[in-house]
Amino acid sequence: MAADGPISLASSAAIVLLALLVRHATSLHPYSGHATPPMFGDYEAHRHWMEICANLPLAQWYAPSAHNDLQYWGIDYPPLSAYLSWALGRLAARAHPPLVTLHASRGHESAETKRFMRGTVLAVDTLVYFPAALLLARARAAGARTPARVRAFALAGLLLQPALVLVDHGHFQYNCVSLGLALGAQALAAHPRAAAERLRPLLRTLLPAAVLFCLSLNFKQMSLYYAPAFFAHMLGLSLRLPGSRRRAAAIGALGLTVLATFAACWLPFALAGSEASLAVLRRIFPVQRHIYEDKVANIWCTMSVLPFLKLRARASPADALRLSLGATAASLVVPVASMVRRPSRAAFELGLLCSALSFFLLSFQVHEKHILLALAPASALLPDAPLLVGWLLLVGTFSMFPLLERDGLGLAYGAHVALLAVLVAVARRARESDGAAAAPTARPSERGFADEPRTAPAACARLERALRAAARAAPTLCACSIAGMGALHLAAQLVRPPARYPDLYALLFCMFACTHFCAAWLALQAWHACNLLGREPRLWDEGLALSGSPPADAKSAARRPAAKED
Repeated sequence: MAADGPISLASSAAIVLLALLVRHATSLHPYSGHATPPMFGDYEAHRHWMEICANLPLAQWYAPSAHNDLQYWGIDYPPLSAYLSWALGRLAARAHPPLVTLHASRGHESAETKRFMRGTVLAVDTLVYFPAALLLARARAAGARTPARVRAFALAGLLLQPALVLVDHGHFQYNCVSLGLALGAQALAAHPRAAAERLRPLLRTLLPAAVLFCLSLNFKQMSLYYAPAFFAHMLGLSLRLPGSRRRAAAIGALGLTVLATFAACWLPFALAGSEASLAVLRRIFPVQRHIYEDKVANIWCTMSVLPFLKLRARASPADALRLSLGATAASLVVPVASMVRRPSRAAFELGLLCSALSFFLLSFQVHEKHILLALAPASALLPDAPLLVGWLLLVGTFSMFPLLERDGLGLAYGAHVALLAVLVAVARRARESDGAAAAPTARPSERGFADEPRTAPAACARLERALRAAARAAPTLCACSIAGMGALHLAAQLVRPPARYPDLYALLFCMFACTHFCAAWLALQAWHACNLLGREPRLWDEGLALSGSPPADAKSAARRPAAKED
Protein backbone atom coordinates (compact mmCIF):
# COMPACT_ATOMS: atom_id res chain seq x y z
CA MET A 1 0.00 0.00 0.00
CA ALA A 2 1.29 3.39 -0.87
CA ALA A 3 2.63 5.42 1.99
CA ASP A 4 1.07 8.68 0.83
CA GLY A 5 -1.60 9.98 -1.49
CA PRO A 6 -5.31 9.16 -1.67
CA ILE A 7 -6.47 5.63 -1.25
CA SER A 8 -6.73 3.97 -4.62
CA LEU A 9 -10.08 3.10 -6.11
CA ALA A 10 -8.99 -0.53 -6.31
CA SER A 11 -8.20 -0.69 -2.59
CA SER A 12 -11.50 0.80 -1.50
CA ALA A 13 -13.39 -1.36 -3.99
CA ALA A 14 -11.67 -4.47 -2.66
CA ILE A 15 -12.59 -3.60 0.94
CA VAL A 16 -16.21 -2.86 -0.03
CA LEU A 17 -16.51 -6.10 -2.02
CA LEU A 18 -15.02 -8.12 0.85
CA ALA A 19 -17.47 -6.48 3.25
CA LEU A 20 -20.41 -7.34 0.96
CA LEU A 21 -19.19 -10.94 0.65
CA VAL A 22 -18.85 -11.27 4.43
CA ARG A 23 -22.36 -9.92 4.93
CA HIS A 24 -23.83 -12.31 2.37
CA ALA A 25 -22.04 -15.28 3.94
CA THR A 26 -23.30 -14.28 7.38
CA SER A 27 -26.88 -13.96 6.09
CA LEU A 28 -26.86 -17.65 5.10
CA HIS A 29 -26.84 -18.61 8.79
CA PRO A 30 -29.97 -18.78 10.98
CA TYR A 31 -31.66 -15.65 12.30
CA SER A 32 -33.12 -14.69 15.66
CA GLY A 33 -36.11 -16.82 16.67
CA HIS A 34 -35.99 -19.14 13.67
CA ALA A 35 -38.79 -21.72 14.03
CA THR A 36 -39.34 -20.92 17.71
CA PRO A 37 -42.98 -19.91 18.26
CA PRO A 38 -44.90 -18.24 19.75
CA MET A 39 -42.79 -15.04 19.91
CA PHE A 40 -39.98 -16.05 17.54
CA GLY A 41 -37.38 -13.20 17.70
CA ASP A 42 -36.12 -9.92 16.26
CA TYR A 43 -36.55 -11.20 12.71
CA GLU A 44 -40.26 -11.67 13.34
CA ALA A 45 -40.43 -8.32 15.14
CA HIS A 46 -39.21 -6.44 12.07
CA ARG A 47 -41.43 -8.48 9.76
CA HIS A 48 -44.41 -7.73 12.01
CA TRP A 49 -43.64 -4.00 11.94
CA MET A 50 -43.75 -4.13 8.13
CA GLU A 51 -47.11 -5.88 8.40
CA ILE A 52 -48.54 -3.27 10.78
CA CYS A 53 -47.22 -0.22 8.95
CA ALA A 54 -48.24 -1.49 5.50
CA ASN A 55 -51.83 -2.28 6.54
CA LEU A 56 -52.84 0.20 9.26
CA PRO A 57 -53.14 4.00 9.22
CA LEU A 58 -50.24 5.89 10.75
CA ALA A 59 -52.21 6.86 13.87
CA GLN A 60 -52.51 3.17 14.81
CA TRP A 61 -48.87 2.15 14.35
CA TYR A 62 -47.93 2.68 18.00
CA ALA A 63 -51.38 2.45 19.60
CA PRO A 64 -53.07 -0.74 20.87
CA SER A 65 -56.05 -1.89 18.81
CA ALA A 66 -57.82 -5.02 17.60
CA HIS A 67 -55.30 -5.18 14.75
CA ASN A 68 -52.19 -4.16 16.72
CA ASP A 69 -51.40 -6.20 19.82
CA LEU A 70 -48.50 -4.31 21.41
CA GLN A 71 -47.65 -7.36 23.51
CA TYR A 72 -46.68 -9.09 20.27
CA TRP A 73 -43.69 -7.07 19.09
CA GLY A 74 -45.24 -3.62 19.20
CA ILE A 75 -43.08 -0.98 17.50
CA ASP A 76 -40.74 0.56 20.07
CA TYR A 77 -38.42 2.66 17.90
CA PRO A 78 -38.88 6.32 16.80
CA PRO A 79 -40.72 7.48 13.65
CA LEU A 80 -37.96 6.94 11.07
CA SER A 81 -37.87 3.23 11.91
CA ALA A 82 -41.63 3.09 11.36
CA TYR A 83 -41.31 4.94 8.05
CA LEU A 84 -38.70 2.41 6.90
CA SER A 85 -40.98 -0.45 7.97
CA TRP A 86 -43.81 1.16 5.99
CA ALA A 87 -41.66 1.50 2.86
CA LEU A 88 -40.35 -2.07 3.10
CA GLY A 89 -43.84 -3.34 3.92
CA ARG A 90 -45.28 -1.72 0.83
CA LEU A 91 -42.48 -3.25 -1.22
CA ALA A 92 -43.15 -6.66 0.32
CA ALA A 93 -46.86 -6.35 -0.47
CA ARG A 94 -45.92 -6.19 -4.14
CA ALA A 95 -43.01 -8.64 -4.17
CA HIS A 96 -44.20 -11.27 -1.67
CA PRO A 97 -47.70 -10.55 -0.24
CA PRO A 98 -47.79 -13.45 2.28
CA LEU A 99 -44.99 -11.68 4.16
CA VAL A 100 -47.22 -8.79 5.28
CA THR A 101 -50.80 -10.07 5.15
CA LEU A 102 -52.53 -8.66 8.23
CA HIS A 103 -52.84 -11.30 10.99
CA ALA A 104 -52.28 -14.26 8.65
CA SER A 105 -48.57 -13.48 8.23
CA ARG A 106 -47.76 -13.82 11.95
CA GLY A 107 -44.78 -16.16 12.29
CA HIS A 108 -44.52 -16.52 8.50
CA GLU A 109 -41.22 -18.18 7.51
CA SER A 110 -40.05 -19.38 4.12
CA ALA A 111 -36.94 -19.37 1.98
CA GLU A 112 -38.39 -16.57 -0.16
CA THR A 113 -39.22 -14.54 2.94
CA LYS A 114 -35.72 -14.96 4.28
CA ARG A 115 -34.19 -13.80 1.00
CA PHE A 116 -36.40 -10.73 0.95
CA MET A 117 -35.74 -9.81 4.59
CA ARG A 118 -31.99 -10.38 4.32
CA GLY A 119 -31.94 -8.38 1.10
CA THR A 120 -33.56 -5.38 2.78
CA VAL A 121 -30.85 -5.26 5.45
CA LEU A 122 -28.10 -5.53 2.85
CA ALA A 123 -29.72 -2.79 0.74
CA VAL A 124 -30.07 -0.22 3.54
CA ASP A 125 -26.63 -1.15 4.85
CA THR A 126 -25.12 -0.43 1.43
CA LEU A 127 -27.11 2.78 0.98
CA VAL A 128 -26.55 4.29 4.44
CA TYR A 129 -23.71 2.68 6.39
CA PHE A 130 -21.23 2.14 3.54
CA PRO A 131 -21.22 5.79 2.35
CA ALA A 132 -20.89 6.96 5.97
CA ALA A 133 -17.92 4.62 6.49
CA LEU A 134 -16.25 5.93 3.33
CA LEU A 135 -16.85 9.53 4.43
CA LEU A 136 -15.49 8.94 7.92
CA ALA A 137 -12.43 7.05 6.65
CA ARG A 138 -11.66 9.97 4.35
CA ALA A 139 -12.14 12.51 7.15
CA ARG A 140 -9.92 10.54 9.52
CA ALA A 141 -7.09 10.51 6.99
CA ALA A 142 -7.14 14.29 6.50
CA GLY A 143 -3.80 15.63 7.74
CA ALA A 144 -2.35 12.16 8.36
CA ARG A 145 1.28 11.43 7.53
CA THR A 146 0.17 8.23 5.75
CA PRO A 147 -3.36 8.98 4.53
CA ALA A 148 -3.67 5.86 2.36
CA ARG A 149 -3.00 3.54 5.31
CA VAL A 150 -5.29 5.47 7.66
CA ARG A 151 -8.15 5.53 5.16
CA ALA A 152 -7.83 1.88 4.22
CA PHE A 153 -7.73 0.51 7.76
CA ALA A 154 -10.37 2.92 9.05
CA LEU A 155 -12.64 1.76 6.23
CA ALA A 156 -11.82 -1.89 6.86
CA GLY A 157 -12.42 -1.51 10.59
CA LEU A 158 -15.81 0.12 10.00
CA LEU A 159 -17.04 -2.29 7.31
CA LEU A 160 -15.63 -5.52 8.77
CA GLN A 161 -16.56 -4.90 12.40
CA PRO A 162 -17.69 -8.39 13.49
CA ALA A 163 -20.33 -7.44 16.06
CA LEU A 164 -22.32 -5.22 13.70
CA VAL A 165 -22.29 -7.72 10.84
CA LEU A 166 -23.29 -10.59 13.13
CA VAL A 167 -26.16 -8.66 14.70
CA ASP A 168 -27.57 -7.07 11.54
CA HIS A 169 -26.97 -9.84 9.01
CA GLY A 170 -27.03 -12.80 11.37
CA HIS A 171 -29.30 -12.11 14.34
CA PHE A 172 -31.31 -9.61 12.22
CA GLN A 173 -31.68 -5.90 12.87
CA TYR A 174 -31.20 -2.58 11.07
CA ASN A 175 -28.57 -0.99 13.32
CA CYS A 176 -26.63 -0.04 10.19
CA VAL A 177 -29.07 2.82 9.56
CA SER A 178 -28.79 4.65 12.89
CA LEU A 179 -25.07 3.92 13.19
CA GLY A 180 -24.43 5.00 9.61
CA LEU A 181 -26.22 8.32 10.16
CA ALA A 182 -24.27 8.88 13.40
CA LEU A 183 -20.94 8.07 11.76
CA GLY A 184 -21.74 10.42 8.90
CA ALA A 185 -22.45 13.14 11.47
CA GLN A 186 -19.14 12.34 13.18
CA ALA A 187 -17.25 12.65 9.90
CA LEU A 188 -18.69 16.10 9.24
CA ALA A 189 -18.40 17.43 12.79
CA ALA A 190 -14.81 16.25 13.22
CA HIS A 191 -13.60 17.39 9.78
CA PRO A 192 -10.57 19.73 10.01
CA ARG A 193 -12.55 22.54 8.38
CA ALA A 194 -14.71 22.63 11.50
CA ALA A 195 -11.70 23.90 13.45
CA ALA A 196 -11.65 27.15 11.46
CA GLU A 197 -12.51 30.06 13.72
CA ARG A 198 -15.01 31.59 11.31
CA LEU A 199 -18.76 31.28 11.48
CA ARG A 200 -19.71 30.21 7.98
CA PRO A 201 -17.06 27.49 7.49
CA LEU A 202 -17.97 26.13 10.92
CA LEU A 203 -21.69 25.97 10.17
CA ARG A 204 -21.08 24.40 6.76
CA THR A 205 -19.88 21.30 8.58
CA LEU A 206 -21.79 21.40 11.87
CA LEU A 207 -25.30 22.02 10.50
CA PRO A 208 -25.32 18.95 8.19
CA ALA A 209 -23.78 16.97 11.06
CA ALA A 210 -26.62 18.07 13.33
CA VAL A 211 -29.20 17.00 10.74
CA LEU A 212 -27.64 13.55 10.35
CA PHE A 213 -27.37 13.01 14.09
CA CYS A 214 -31.00 14.03 14.62
CA LEU A 215 -32.02 11.55 11.91
CA SER A 216 -30.01 8.88 13.75
CA LEU A 217 -31.84 9.74 17.00
CA ASN A 218 -35.17 9.52 15.20
CA PHE A 219 -34.35 6.10 13.83
CA LYS A 220 -33.22 4.54 17.11
CA GLN A 221 -33.42 6.28 20.46
CA MET A 222 -30.24 4.48 21.57
CA SER A 223 -28.31 7.08 19.57
CA LEU A 224 -28.81 9.16 22.71
CA TYR A 225 -25.64 7.37 23.82
CA TYR A 226 -23.78 9.80 21.53
CA ALA A 227 -25.78 12.93 22.41
CA PRO A 228 -23.48 14.27 25.18
CA ALA A 229 -20.44 14.04 22.89
CA PHE A 230 -22.14 15.75 19.95
CA PHE A 231 -23.57 18.45 22.21
CA ALA A 232 -20.27 19.14 23.98
CA HIS A 233 -18.16 19.09 20.79
CA MET A 234 -20.45 21.42 18.85
CA LEU A 235 -20.85 23.75 21.82
CA GLY A 236 -17.08 23.83 22.37
CA LEU A 237 -16.41 24.67 18.73
CA SER A 238 -19.09 27.37 18.76
CA LEU A 239 -17.65 28.95 21.90
CA ARG A 240 -14.22 29.19 20.23
CA LEU A 241 -15.57 31.66 17.69
CA PRO A 242 -14.35 35.23 18.26
CA GLY A 243 -17.10 37.62 19.29
CA SER A 244 -20.27 36.99 21.25
CA ARG A 245 -22.45 37.63 18.19
CA ARG A 246 -20.81 34.81 16.24
CA ARG A 247 -21.00 32.44 19.19
CA ALA A 248 -24.69 33.20 19.70
CA ALA A 249 -25.36 32.85 15.97
CA ALA A 250 -23.65 29.45 15.82
CA ILE A 251 -25.49 28.09 18.86
CA GLY A 252 -28.80 29.51 17.62
CA ALA A 253 -28.34 28.04 14.15
CA LEU A 254 -27.57 24.61 15.62
CA GLY A 255 -30.61 24.79 17.89
CA LEU A 256 -32.92 25.75 15.03
CA THR A 257 -31.49 22.96 12.86
CA VAL A 258 -32.19 20.39 15.57
CA LEU A 259 -35.75 21.66 16.08
CA ALA A 260 -36.45 21.75 12.35
CA THR A 261 -35.15 18.20 11.82
CA PHE A 262 -37.20 16.81 14.70
CA ALA A 263 -40.26 18.69 13.49
CA ALA A 264 -39.91 17.19 10.00
CA CYS A 265 -39.55 13.67 11.41
CA TRP A 266 -42.54 13.97 13.73
CA LEU A 267 -44.83 16.06 11.49
CA PRO A 268 -46.94 13.13 10.18
CA PHE A 269 -47.68 12.03 13.77
CA ALA A 270 -48.41 15.61 14.84
CA LEU A 271 -50.91 15.91 11.99
CA ALA A 272 -52.51 12.64 13.11
CA GLY A 273 -53.27 14.15 16.53
CA SER A 274 -51.61 14.55 19.90
CA GLU A 275 -52.53 11.04 20.99
CA ALA A 276 -50.58 9.57 18.08
CA SER A 277 -47.43 11.45 19.17
CA LEU A 278 -47.93 10.48 22.82
CA ALA A 279 -48.27 6.84 21.81
CA VAL A 280 -44.86 7.02 20.13
CA LEU A 281 -43.26 8.53 23.23
CA ARG A 282 -44.77 5.87 25.49
CA ARG A 283 -43.36 3.12 23.29
CA ILE A 284 -39.84 4.47 22.78
CA PHE A 285 -39.27 5.33 26.46
CA PRO A 286 -40.58 2.29 28.36
CA VAL A 287 -39.84 3.54 31.88
CA GLN A 288 -42.07 0.81 33.33
CA ARG A 289 -39.47 -1.81 32.36
CA HIS A 290 -36.42 -2.52 34.48
CA ILE A 291 -32.79 -1.51 34.42
CA TYR A 292 -31.48 -4.12 31.94
CA GLU A 293 -32.71 -6.98 29.77
CA ASP A 294 -31.51 -10.59 29.91
CA LYS A 295 -27.73 -10.90 30.55
CA VAL A 296 -25.81 -7.70 29.74
CA ALA A 297 -22.10 -6.96 30.17
CA ASN A 298 -22.70 -3.83 32.22
CA ILE A 299 -22.25 -2.82 35.85
CA TRP A 300 -25.83 -3.39 37.00
CA CYS A 301 -26.00 -6.93 35.64
CA THR A 302 -22.54 -7.76 37.03
CA MET A 303 -23.56 -6.44 40.46
CA SER A 304 -26.56 -8.78 40.43
CA VAL A 305 -24.37 -11.79 41.24
CA LEU A 306 -24.48 -10.49 44.83
CA PRO A 307 -28.03 -10.88 46.19
CA PHE A 308 -27.92 -7.63 48.18
CA LEU A 309 -26.96 -5.70 45.00
CA LYS A 310 -29.58 -7.22 42.69
CA LEU A 311 -31.40 -4.04 41.68
CA ARG A 312 -34.08 -5.82 39.68
CA ALA A 313 -35.23 -7.52 42.88
CA ARG A 314 -34.52 -4.82 45.46
CA ALA A 315 -35.47 -1.59 43.64
CA SER A 316 -38.58 -0.49 41.79
CA PRO A 317 -38.25 0.50 38.13
CA ALA A 318 -38.69 4.16 39.14
CA ASP A 319 -35.90 3.98 41.73
CA ALA A 320 -33.65 2.11 39.31
CA LEU A 321 -34.33 4.75 36.66
CA ARG A 322 -33.31 7.58 39.01
CA LEU A 323 -30.18 5.71 40.10
CA SER A 324 -29.08 4.91 36.56
CA LEU A 325 -29.73 8.46 35.33
CA GLY A 326 -27.70 9.94 38.19
CA ALA A 327 -24.82 7.51 37.70
CA THR A 328 -24.73 8.05 33.94
CA ALA A 329 -24.81 11.84 34.30
CA ALA A 330 -21.99 11.77 36.87
CA SER A 331 -19.87 9.57 34.60
CA LEU A 332 -20.15 12.11 31.77
CA VAL A 333 -19.03 15.22 33.67
CA VAL A 334 -15.32 14.94 32.85
CA PRO A 335 -15.55 14.04 29.13
CA VAL A 336 -18.25 16.66 28.48
CA ALA A 337 -16.24 19.37 30.27
CA SER A 338 -13.15 18.28 28.34
CA MET A 339 -14.86 18.56 24.95
CA VAL A 340 -16.45 21.92 25.77
CA ARG A 341 -13.25 23.47 27.14
CA ARG A 342 -10.77 21.96 24.67
CA PRO A 343 -12.65 20.74 21.57
CA SER A 344 -10.66 18.77 19.03
CA ARG A 345 -11.07 15.88 16.65
CA ALA A 346 -9.39 13.48 19.07
CA ALA A 347 -11.43 14.66 22.06
CA PHE A 348 -14.60 14.19 20.01
CA GLU A 349 -13.65 10.74 18.73
CA LEU A 350 -12.70 9.48 22.16
CA GLY A 351 -15.65 11.37 23.67
CA LEU A 352 -18.10 9.43 21.49
CA LEU A 353 -16.56 6.18 22.68
CA CYS A 354 -16.50 7.27 26.32
CA SER A 355 -20.09 8.53 26.22
CA ALA A 356 -21.37 5.31 24.63
CA LEU A 357 -19.54 3.20 27.22
CA SER A 358 -20.94 5.33 30.06
CA PHE A 359 -24.48 4.74 28.85
CA PHE A 360 -23.89 1.05 28.22
CA LEU A 361 -22.35 0.45 31.63
CA LEU A 362 -24.67 2.59 33.74
CA SER A 363 -27.89 3.63 31.99
CA PHE A 364 -31.45 2.26 32.05
CA GLN A 365 -32.97 -0.48 29.89
CA VAL A 366 -29.69 -1.68 28.40
CA HIS A 367 -29.60 -4.64 26.00
CA GLU A 368 -26.54 -6.68 25.10
CA LYS A 369 -26.66 -5.36 21.52
CA HIS A 370 -26.25 -1.76 22.70
CA ILE A 371 -22.49 -2.31 22.89
CA LEU A 372 -22.59 -1.70 19.12
CA LEU A 373 -22.85 2.01 19.89
CA ALA A 374 -19.43 1.96 21.53
CA LEU A 375 -17.85 -0.30 18.92
CA ALA A 376 -18.87 1.84 15.92
CA PRO A 377 -16.72 4.93 16.69
CA ALA A 378 -13.96 2.67 18.03
CA SER A 379 -13.74 0.84 14.68
CA ALA A 380 -12.60 4.01 12.90
CA LEU A 381 -9.60 4.22 15.26
CA LEU A 382 -8.15 0.91 14.02
CA PRO A 383 -5.25 2.51 12.08
CA ASP A 384 -4.20 4.52 15.18
CA ALA A 385 -4.17 1.72 17.75
CA PRO A 386 -4.76 -1.64 16.02
CA LEU A 387 -4.08 -3.82 19.05
CA LEU A 388 -6.28 -1.92 21.50
CA VAL A 389 -9.10 -1.29 19.03
CA GLY A 390 -9.01 -4.90 17.83
CA TRP A 391 -9.09 -6.06 21.45
CA LEU A 392 -12.14 -3.87 22.19
CA LEU A 393 -13.96 -5.12 19.08
CA LEU A 394 -13.19 -8.69 20.12
CA VAL A 395 -14.43 -8.18 23.68
CA GLY A 396 -17.59 -6.49 22.38
CA THR A 397 -18.33 -9.44 20.10
CA PHE A 398 -17.45 -11.89 22.88
CA SER A 399 -19.93 -10.18 25.22
CA MET A 400 -22.76 -11.09 22.83
CA PHE A 401 -21.72 -14.71 22.32
CA PRO A 402 -24.54 -16.18 24.46
CA LEU A 403 -27.06 -14.37 22.24
CA LEU A 404 -25.29 -15.35 19.02
CA GLU A 405 -24.96 -18.98 20.11
CA ARG A 406 -28.66 -19.10 20.94
CA ASP A 407 -29.35 -17.89 17.38
CA GLY A 408 -27.20 -20.65 15.86
CA LEU A 409 -24.43 -18.23 14.87
CA GLY A 410 -21.52 -19.93 16.63
CA LEU A 411 -19.76 -20.86 13.39
CA ALA A 412 -20.21 -17.35 11.96
CA TYR A 413 -18.88 -15.93 15.23
CA GLY A 414 -15.68 -17.99 14.93
CA ALA A 415 -15.17 -16.96 11.29
CA HIS A 416 -15.59 -13.26 12.14
CA VAL A 417 -13.15 -13.50 15.04
CA ALA A 418 -10.57 -15.11 12.74
CA LEU A 419 -11.08 -12.35 10.14
CA LEU A 420 -10.68 -9.70 12.85
CA ALA A 421 -7.42 -11.30 13.99
CA VAL A 422 -6.04 -11.15 10.44
CA LEU A 423 -7.14 -7.52 10.02
CA VAL A 424 -5.53 -6.46 13.31
CA ALA A 425 -2.28 -8.27 12.47
CA VAL A 426 -2.05 -6.57 9.07
CA ALA A 427 -2.93 -3.16 10.56
CA ARG A 428 -0.27 -3.53 13.29
CA ARG A 429 2.40 -4.47 10.79
CA ALA A 430 1.53 -1.52 8.55
CA ARG A 431 1.50 0.91 11.48
CA GLU A 432 4.80 -0.31 12.89
CA SER A 433 6.38 -0.14 9.45
CA ASP A 434 5.26 3.48 9.06
CA GLY A 435 6.39 4.32 12.60
CA ALA A 436 9.79 2.73 12.10
CA ALA A 437 10.32 4.71 8.93
CA ALA A 438 9.54 7.93 10.76
CA ALA A 439 11.40 7.16 14.00
CA PRO A 440 13.86 4.31 13.43
CA THR A 441 15.48 4.66 16.85
CA ALA A 442 12.27 3.99 18.78
CA ARG A 443 11.18 0.45 19.45
CA PRO A 444 7.48 -0.26 18.92
CA SER A 445 7.01 -0.96 22.63
CA GLU A 446 8.38 2.50 23.46
CA ARG A 447 6.29 4.41 20.95
CA GLY A 448 3.15 5.74 22.54
CA PHE A 449 2.25 8.84 24.42
CA ALA A 450 4.20 12.03 23.85
CA ASP A 451 6.33 13.29 26.72
CA GLU A 452 4.54 15.85 28.83
CA PRO A 453 6.18 19.23 29.42
CA ARG A 454 7.77 19.89 32.78
CA THR A 455 5.11 22.50 33.46
CA ALA A 456 2.23 20.01 33.24
CA PRO A 457 0.01 19.84 36.35
CA ALA A 458 1.09 17.14 38.77
CA ALA A 459 -2.23 15.29 38.55
CA CYS A 460 -2.09 15.38 34.76
CA ALA A 461 1.47 14.08 34.74
CA ARG A 462 0.48 11.17 36.97
CA LEU A 463 -2.43 10.30 34.73
CA GLU A 464 -0.23 10.42 31.64
CA ARG A 465 2.34 8.16 33.28
CA ALA A 466 -0.42 5.69 34.12
CA LEU A 467 -1.69 5.79 30.54
CA ARG A 468 1.82 5.33 29.20
CA ALA A 469 2.38 2.35 31.51
CA ALA A 470 -0.90 0.82 30.35
CA ALA A 471 0.13 1.35 26.71
CA ARG A 472 3.42 -0.45 27.32
CA ALA A 473 1.63 -3.32 29.05
CA ALA A 474 -1.09 -3.54 26.39
CA PRO A 475 0.34 -6.55 24.48
CA THR A 476 0.64 -8.61 27.68
CA LEU A 477 -2.76 -7.52 28.99
CA CYS A 478 -4.44 -8.28 25.66
CA ALA A 479 -2.82 -11.71 25.52
CA CYS A 480 -4.09 -12.51 29.03
CA SER A 481 -7.55 -11.24 28.09
CA ILE A 482 -7.69 -13.38 24.94
CA ALA A 483 -6.54 -16.39 26.94
CA GLY A 484 -9.35 -15.78 29.42
CA MET A 485 -11.92 -15.58 26.65
CA GLY A 486 -10.58 -18.79 25.16
CA ALA A 487 -10.76 -20.52 28.54
CA LEU A 488 -14.38 -19.48 29.01
CA HIS A 489 -15.29 -20.73 25.54
CA LEU A 490 -13.57 -24.04 26.24
CA ALA A 491 -15.23 -24.47 29.63
CA ALA A 492 -18.65 -23.70 28.15
CA GLN A 493 -18.17 -26.50 25.62
CA LEU A 494 -16.68 -29.10 27.94
CA VAL A 495 -18.22 -28.52 31.38
CA ARG A 496 -21.97 -28.61 31.88
CA PRO A 497 -23.25 -25.87 34.23
CA PRO A 498 -24.97 -26.94 37.46
CA ALA A 499 -28.69 -27.54 37.09
CA ARG A 500 -29.29 -24.82 39.68
CA TYR A 501 -27.45 -22.24 37.53
CA PRO A 502 -28.35 -22.89 33.87
CA ASP A 503 -27.24 -19.36 32.88
CA LEU A 504 -23.88 -19.61 34.60
CA TYR A 505 -21.75 -19.25 31.48
CA ALA A 506 -23.87 -16.45 30.02
CA LEU A 507 -23.34 -14.50 33.24
CA LEU A 508 -19.60 -15.30 33.31
CA PHE A 509 -19.22 -14.07 29.73
CA CYS A 510 -20.96 -10.82 30.67
CA MET A 511 -18.97 -10.31 33.88
CA PHE A 512 -15.67 -10.96 32.11
CA ALA A 513 -16.53 -8.51 29.32
CA CYS A 514 -17.80 -5.92 31.80
CA THR A 515 -14.43 -5.74 33.58
CA HIS A 516 -12.77 -5.01 30.22
CA PHE A 517 -15.30 -2.33 29.30
CA CYS A 518 -14.75 -0.71 32.70
CA ALA A 519 -10.98 -0.69 32.12
CA ALA A 520 -11.42 0.96 28.70
CA TRP A 521 -13.86 3.48 30.20
CA LEU A 522 -11.41 4.41 32.98
CA ALA A 523 -8.62 4.95 30.44
CA LEU A 524 -10.89 7.24 28.41
CA GLN A 525 -11.85 9.16 31.54
CA ALA A 526 -8.14 9.64 32.32
CA TRP A 527 -7.48 10.90 28.78
CA HIS A 528 -10.26 13.45 29.06
CA ALA A 529 -9.11 14.50 32.53
CA CYS A 530 -5.67 15.25 31.06
CA ASN A 531 -7.27 17.12 28.18
CA LEU A 532 -9.35 19.15 30.61
CA LEU A 533 -6.20 20.06 32.55
CA GLY A 534 -4.50 21.26 29.39
CA ARG A 535 -2.37 18.26 28.36
CA GLU A 536 -3.57 15.77 25.77
CA PRO A 537 -1.98 12.30 25.77
CA ARG A 538 -1.31 11.48 22.15
CA LEU A 539 0.04 8.73 19.95
CA TRP A 540 2.86 10.69 18.36
CA ASP A 541 3.97 7.86 16.10
CA GLU A 542 0.62 7.76 14.30
CA GLY A 543 -0.14 9.52 11.05
CA LEU A 544 -3.09 11.19 12.75
CA ALA A 545 -2.06 11.95 16.32
CA LEU A 546 -4.72 11.49 18.98
CA SER A 547 -4.16 14.98 20.22
CA GLY A 548 -6.42 17.81 21.22
CA SER A 549 -4.08 20.42 19.81
CA PRO A 550 -5.64 22.45 16.99
CA PRO A 551 -4.23 21.79 13.54
CA ALA A 552 -1.55 24.03 12.14
CA ASP A 553 -3.98 25.95 9.95
CA ALA A 554 -6.17 26.72 12.96
CA LYS A 555 -3.17 27.89 14.99
CA SER A 556 -2.08 30.22 12.26
CA ALA A 557 -5.65 31.45 11.85
CA ALA A 558 -5.79 32.24 15.56
CA ARG A 559 -2.68 34.42 15.22
CA ARG A 560 -4.28 36.45 12.40
CA PRO A 561 -6.50 39.42 13.19
CA ALA A 562 -10.15 38.59 13.66
CA ALA A 563 -11.98 38.27 10.39
CA LYS A 564 -14.77 40.57 9.40
CA GLU A 565 -18.16 39.58 10.87
CA ASP A 566 -19.82 36.90 8.69
